[in-house]
Amino acid sequence: MKFSHSLAGCGLLALGLLASTASQAQIQLWGGGPKEDQPEILKETTQESPVPPAPALSTRKLVDIEMPGFSAMRTSVDLDSVEVAPDGIVRYVVLMQGRDGAASRSAYYQGINCTTFAVRTYARYDFNTTPPGWENVETDWTSLHDRQTNRQARAIASSGLCTGLTPPTSSRDARRILRTGQSLWDRHGGY
Repeated sequence: MKFSHSLAGCGLLALGLLASTASQAQIQLWGGGPKEDQPEILKETTQESPVPPAPALSTRKLVDIEMPGFSAMRTSVDLDSVEVAPDGIVRYVVLMQGRDGAASRSAYYQGINCTTFAVRTYARYDFNTTPPGWENVETDWTSLHDRQTNRQARAIASSGLCTGLTPPTSSRDARRILRTGQSLWDRHGGY
């Protein structure tokens, strides 16, 4: 009897140590460590396939992304622009406009890496040039765990596009998730 209790205790101790180690790794990788470490960690863990040029800006198939009530901007994703690359990066065009009908608007071509929960902006749409068009900006990967920056990208990832740290299985699946707000995982009851 004593043997089985001590064996169970050792198993629980090992399980606790494993969970603690995994938790520490997540903290270091996804934003719990010092700020100066984050960009380097994200660069090391993100091997990206070649990025295609930004797609044409279209408002035909916009899907609204739920944002906090205090947000002054309406955020929408162009469904036709959503693509899942072979490396799992989900690329899309996001359009932001003033909720009150204000003329302020901006659009970005971005990619989300669900595995590292990070975002990168490739291009910004310049509405003020003649003709309007995309400007390449090529930013570094930024953690989405920081709640003060990239709120719209975090909302897009959290809308079901990233199930845990897993990207959608295909571009078609990613578009369906954004349109319905439900991943295949959710539809089949999770575990």
